[in-house]
Amino acid sequence: MPPTGPVWGNAVASYGLYQTHIARQVPLGIFTDQNSGNANGQSLALALRGGGDIRLGPVTTGPVAGLVMQHVDIDGFTETGTSGVTALSFGKQTRDSVVSQLGWRGAVDVGNWQPFAELTWDHEWDHKTRTITTSLTSIAAPPYTTAAAPTASDWATASIGSTYSLSAQVTLRGIVWTQFVNPQVSSYGGNLGLNVSF
Repeated sequence: MPPTGPVWGNAVASYGLYQTHIARQVPLGIFTDQNSGNANGQSLALALRGGGDIRLGPVTTGPVAGLVMQHVDIDGFTETGTSGVTALSFGKQTRDSVVSQLGWRGAVDVGNWQPFAELTWDHEWDHKTRTITTSLTSIAAPPYTTAAAPTASDWATASIGSTYSLSAQVTLRGIVWTQFVNPQVSSYGGNLGLNVSF
C-alpha cells in the first residue's frame, strides 16, 4: 500500500487513448437490427492522494483522502447496420469529472509479504448535464440532441491486494478492486505490477 509515513501524499498525472467497439441492437417487430461502430477518444487525468499512517506493531493503518480530476473526449463516429435503417451517427462527446475520496486503509508486514486493504467513499462533484447529438444515417434529416445518461453522485470502492519483495530494489504488487453502492453500475478490476527502484 505504499507510500507510508506519519503523513504522506502523492500525485499522479496520466494521459490515455481509447479505442472502443460498440454493438447496439434495435428490435423491429420480429426482426432485430444489428448496429456497430468504433469510437476513439482520449483522456487527461490528475490524481492527488494523502493520508496519515499509525504503526501498531506489524500493522500500519490510517485515514486516506484523495481527489481525482479527469477530462475525456470521445470522437464522433457513425454506425453501420444489418439493414442500415436504424444506424446512427454520433457527434463528439466530452465528459469532465471531479471525484473526492475519503476512507481508511491498512496493511500487515508478514516477512516479504505485505497484504493490504482499503475502503473509500467516493463523491462526484461535477454534475453538469451532458447532451449527445445524433442523427439517422438512412434519411436526410437534421440532427437532434438528447440528454446523456446521468452519472451517480456517490459510491464505495474497496480494494485488496499484496506486495512481495523479491529484493531490496524489486517488488511485485497485485490488487483487485470493486465499486459498489452505485445504483447504475457495479464494476470490478485488478492489476499486477512490478516495481523496480534505482
